[in-house]
Amino acid sequence: MAREVEEMGAGLQEVRPGPIRGDRPPEPAEIVCLTVDKVYDFCFEEVTLTRNVPVREVPSGTQVQGSLHPERAQTRIVGEAVQGQDGLTTVTVAITLPATLRMGDQPPRTVHFVHLRTLQLHAPPGTQVGAEVHGTCFCHPVDLDGDGLAEEICCAASLCVVYEVTARVKVLLPSFGYCTPTPAREAPGPLLPEYPGSDG
Repeated sequence: MAREVEEMGAGLQEVRPGPIRGDRPPEPAEIVCLTVDKVYDFCFEEVTLTRNVPVREVPSGTQVQGSLHPERAQTRIVGEAVQGQDGLTTVTVAITLPATLRMGDQPPRTVHFVHLRTLQLHAPPGTQVGAEVHGTCFCHPVDLDGDGLAEEICCAASLCVVYEVTARVKVLLPSFGYCTPTPAREAPGPLLPEYPGSDG
């Protein structure tokens, strides 16, 4: 962790988070064993998914709002992971992302976007493959026969999918002590302009 060192009384040093200052960092106080999530692979991709939803009795000019729920996305591995000779693993990942459609005075509807992708990841045995999804959704009604009523809602979701391969491990790390809060620093107030002749 980056740190800032300040001199204290009796030759002691206080170590704070921040950039390293000076030529020599302080000596660690101890070596600690921590349980952490080690990241083995970390990558992303941008994708666009489409979904046509059948509807009835929806005027073709109705405003449709689509809201994604990335916090409820589900990720699962499809089939068996295949270990390669180059240290990479071929993995097929399926992501199910729910979205809510709101169409005028009709009750909200929940639809699901499904993304299936086969990737090569550094994922040795014992690791977990996860995904985090961010994105936006746009929807509009489609009148196929021109009768003024939409037969389906066409939705497009533009997504950024971040894949992460992790494993819970125990590591030894040098420690500089425990973090303690310091008094907050008040920002200086704005400088008032000086006008000619203001002193008399």
